[in-house]
Amino acid sequence: MPQLDRVIIVTQIFWLLLIMIVAYSFVIKRILPSSFRILKIRENFIKDLILNVEKLNKEQNTQLKNTIKLNQHYINLIKNIILVQNKFYDEILSNYYKIFIKKINLKETFFTYASFMQLYKNLIQRYLIN
Repeated sequence: MPQLDRVIIVTQIFWLLLIMIVAYSFVIKRILPSSFRILKIRENFIKDLILNVEKLNKEQNTQLKNTIKLNQHYINLIKNIILVQNKFYDEILSNYYKIFIKKINLKETFFTYASFMQLYKNLIQRYLIN
């Protein structure tokens, strides 16, 4: 086998070492710095994206809290309006109930005030909801 001949083995080792040293120096001088630079740029880009996402999340949370507060405020306003309307309708219904009792000459024990009022309240609430 000519590869294992003692005369040729010295030159084979020489060329092997020379090629390996050249390849190693090329990788160290050219490929690794550009790869490192690219990785550093990507790392900085990802850090910036993470910071922007965190900032947007904070803004979103504050907007959500403000929206919840506004919704709660409007719900309270609507409840107050409905309460005022219910009081107004209660007064109208109580007057109507008294007039109704007088017109048909019924005693209040026959139709209880509470059952009539509850019936009319339900009707009004259905009307308000729809």
